[in-house]
Amino acid sequence: KRMLREEPPDLLVLINSRDFNLRIARLAKKRGIPIIYYIAPPAWAWPDWATKRTARDITKVIAIFPFEAELYRKVGADVTFVGHPLVGKARPNLSKSEAYEKFNLSSSHPVIGLLPGSRAYEIDNLLPIMLRAAAKIKMSLKGVQFLLSVAASVFGEKINRTVRRSGIEVKVTNNNIYDLMSVSDLIITASGTATLEATCLATPMIVVYKTSLSTWILGHILVKFPYVSLPNILAGRRIVPELLQFRATPNRLANLTLSLWGDCKKLEQMKIELNKVTRKLGEPGAIERAARVVVKSLPS
Repeated sequence: KRMLREEPPDLLVLINSRDFNLRIARLAKKRGIPIIYYIAPPAWAWPDWATKRTARDITKVIAIFPFEAELYRKVGADVTFVGHPLVGKARPNLSKSEAYEKFNLSSSHPVIGLLPGSRAYEIDNLLPIMLRAAAKIKMSLKGVQFLLSVAASVFGEKINRTVRRSGIEVKVTNNNIYDLMSVSDLIITASGTATLEATCLATPMIVVYKTSLSTWILGHILVKFPYVSLPNILAGRRIVPELLQFRATPNRLANLTLSLWGDCKKLEQMKIELNKVTRKLGEPGAIERAARVVVKSLPS
């Protein structure tokens, strides 16, 4: 409050962090400071009245998703779609042959990546399901190799302990997630940013998610789309399978994985659809385009 009062900026740029930034926006608006919101509160996950209030409190939205731009325009916001910053950034550091060597994998056997998420509750809910499914997959898919990503190093020991207790041979890594995705024939992933990263790399995926019952019910009430994963939302239809809440079981996950692996045409079609979705996210250079919007918005 003191900074806005004593040293008001010519323009305020807010990035993500919905709860904190919306309070700042209301204070800045009272002082007549123009406000740009980059990576605004997700309009698809909040009721219309909340999105309308956000649009009322800010001057411009810089959108990273086309459907986000559309939803904010519907409530009267001034919106510029610049594309997603992952486009052109989500790429592996290693060639596929280098990645096989780095992760000590055989190129002659299937590689399945496991990405249980970066939050404690995701790891608690999803990792055991993934590992039990892995045990079932291993019984049917000869030579299959599992590569598990540690998204947050703070959970490294917890993940390693869970893997050891499972008795399943899984290679655990905290190396570049894009190298893991590019070397994997298929990934099993929590819903979230990882699904978009895999989309940019055209890596086939199965999306799994499970949360508390109250959160699940609230999500059904608020979310405006019939899907939870970003590739499906962007495509406007189901292009990657989702196993959610009560359907997220080891048996279903194992059976779906084996079914997909046995259908090369379906995997190839999924890659084609993921490439189509990536094109909807715009060209590389989204951050630079966002910066130009900010510069053009500065008071003269």
